[in-house]
Amino acid sequence: MSADLRLASVLIVFLIFSSCSKDDSKNAMGRVPPLQKPGPAQPPRSPNPNAHCIPESDLVKTTVEKSNGIVGGERIYPGNADAKRVVLLFDTKGAICTATPIARDVLLTAAHCAQGLVKNYLAIFHTALSCESGFDARDVAMVSSVNEMVVHEAYIDNAPANELVGDLALIFLKKDIPVEYPIYKLAKPAQMTLENSIYFFGYGAIGYQMGSSGMLRKTELPSSKYTIDQTQKKVLLDQTSGHGVCSGDSGGPGLVSIDGELQILAVNSYVSSSPLSSDACKGNATLVLTDSYRDWIAVKLAARNRYLRQ
Repeated sequence: MSADLRLASVLIVFLIFSSCSKDDSKNAMGRVPPLQKPGPAQPPRSPNPNAHCIPESDLVKTTVEKSNGIVGGERIYPGNADAKRVVLLFDTKGAICTATPIARDVLLTAAHCAQGLVKNYLAIFHTALSCESGFDARDVAMVSSVNEMVVHEAYIDNAPANELVGDLALIFLKKDIPVEYPIYKLAKPAQMTLENSIYFFGYGAIGYQMGSSGMLRKTELPSSKYTIDQTQKKVLLDQTSGHGVCSGDSGGPGLVSIDGELQILAVNSYVSSSPLSSDACKGNATLVLTDSYRDWIAVKLAARNRYLRQ
C-alpha cells in the first residue's frame, strides 16, 4: 500500500477516536506517551472513507475540554516563519509524536515514540492534520514513509520513569526531508550562556488528558525554569508557570540559540506532577540531554553514511 493510501486509512481511524491521552497509571508521573486513542466515550459518527485530512473540530475534541496544543503555546499556521521547524511522527494506532531533522533523511525523536512496526510509521511535513490547514494525505510532498528506526540499546520501555535512560531513537526516512526544513546541530552546553531560553515546537496537547494533538504550536521557558544535569544526562523543566510539553510533544526538541542558530539541547521524554499542579503536564518534565548521546548518534549515522552537522 502506498504511503498516501495508508495514511488515508489511518486518518479514518483517527476520525473514529477522540483526541485524548492514553489513560493509564504511568501518565501522571511517567514518560510522555505518544497520543493514544483508547476509544470514544460515545458512539462515533460515520467516518468519510475518502477523507484525506481531519476536520479541526475533531482534532480539538476531547473528553475534558477543548484545547489547542503544546502547553501554554501559540498556534503555528502554514506560512509562519516557524512552520517548518519540526516534523509530525504518526503511526497506524493514531499515536502522535514530534521529531526533528538532524540529517537530510533522518529524524531524531524519543525511543518510546518508535516502538511499533516500521511499516506503520509516517512522517508528516505540515503544521496540522486538519483540513482547514491545507493538509492532504494525497500530496506526496507532505508525507514520507519510514525506512528504518534505530532505538538506543539502553532504553527499556516498561522501566519506571525515574530509571528511564536512553529514550532516543533515529528515524530514517524513505525520502529526503523538504529543503525548507533546517538540519539541526546538537547543542553543546559549554557554549551556552546563562540567558539561554529553551524553545519548544510540538504537536502535543495543552494538558494531561486534554487531547488536541495534531496541530503545531510553540512556547518557551526562560533559563530560570530549566536545569542541565550532565551527570544524569537530562534536562529538567519546571512547567508550573503554564508553559511546557505534554502528550504528542514526545520526541520533540528543546532548542536553544547558540551564535544566533537554534540547536537541539534535549529531546522531550516524560512529565511528572508537582506539589503546585495535579496536571502532570503543568508540573515538571524531563528531557534527554542530546550532547550526552552525541557519540551514539554519530556512530549510528556513520554506519549508514550520514553525519551530524558540526
